[in-house]
Amino acid sequence: MRLFRLIIRGRNCGKYLNECLESLQRQTIQNWYALVIADPSKDNTVEKLVEWAAREPRIRVIVNPEPYGVCRNMWQGLREIGNPYQAIRAAIDNDVVGILDLDDYLYRPTSLEIVAGYYKEHPEIMATYGTFRFGHGHKSKLCQKYHSHDKPRKARWMASHLKTFKYAVVKHIPQDYFMYHGRWGEGASDLALMFCVMERVGLARVKRIKESIYYYRTNISNSLSRRIQRKYNKIWRKKKPLTRRF
Repeated sequence: MRLFRLIIRGRNCGKYLNECLESLQRQTIQNWYALVIADPSKDNTVEKLVEWAAREPRIRVIVNPEPYGVCRNMWQGLREIGNPYQAIRAAIDNDVVGILDLDDYLYRPTSLEIVAGYYKEHPEIMATYGTFRFGHGHKSKLCQKYHSHDKPRKARWMASHLKTFKYAVVKHIPQDYFMYHGRWGEGASDLALMFCVMERVGLARVKRIKESIYYYRTNISNSLSRRIQRKYNKIWRKKKPLTRRF
């Protein structure tokens, strides 16, 4: 593992984005690169991101010309994260990609160090999911361990924050898995991605991180309705499972 590549997405997060990006700067592991993808916002999100990119060379910002939505932004991030503008093109299959929302942050200064430790101690793994805190520091009970015989699209959803995976796993995920009837999905992009990841590598090669490494914030101004999330949860679960490659 040579580099952490973080895909960070969001809009209307001006109130929170400093905390998010500062949590990256505080990491004990400083070998990271962040791609921030922002939809047009009603607040000062874009202005703040431009300022951050100007003073932090490890942060690249893409501002979409119109609202692309969570699924198209996820797909865009997966395509762009493999070719950072300031890097020499090289084999990056073992670099670790992580997904971070712009209104959330890394809970510990050692969050990336903990993830790196799991990959080092378990060289067979290709992906991890984490345990997060929310509200007044409460620990989520959502992120439990999958069993190796589970079928991801039928099992209870548990592969939540912080989600990471080797770049090799995601560079060839079909675009259709983020789309419905020829249009980009409107919600549950994390499920669309992680179902594919878990199917590509098999659950035996996906590790749950026990330590709380992520802080999840419910940003009301940026949240999708529960109705849309439930709708796309069902849609992604009905997709044909991907064949295993690793």
